Amino acid sequence: MSDRAVGYSNVDTRALRAILTEVLVNAIRFTPAGGEVVVSTDVLDGRGPIVEIRDTGVGMTETERRRAFERFYRSDYARDNAIPGAGVGLSIAKKLADQAGIGIELLPSVGGGTLARLVLPRAAPDIVAVVASEPG
Repeated sequence: MSDRAVGYSNVDTRALRAILTEVLVNAIRFTPAGGEVVVSTDVLDGRGPIVEIRDTGVGMTETERRRAFERFYRSDYARDNAIPGAGVGLSIAKKLADQAGIGIELLPSVGGGTLARLVLPRAAPDIVAVVASEPG
């Protein structure tokens, strides 16, 4: 597959894949054994395709969600529990998202955990097809 989805807006599929990887790594890293990480897609009227990554992990405070995209930011939980990482993954994801015209936000998840939402430009391709078409 090319770097851009042919026939659609200029969504950089490598950037999209990198964004999804960073968000998924964080969801998995902060979800204890027995928890769940669920990826879903939908289309919001008037906004475009969305991808949601919902976890049942430790969750984030409002301050942590607001600061999560800052370079080198690590939550107290991450430091206290020696969760691996340098605090750059989500800042990279945010920078790539901004460059690609993809909205990215972190929200509290109903029932605990965190919900990461990516809003793609309206003309973006079906996200499932883009991600699924890439080999391992």
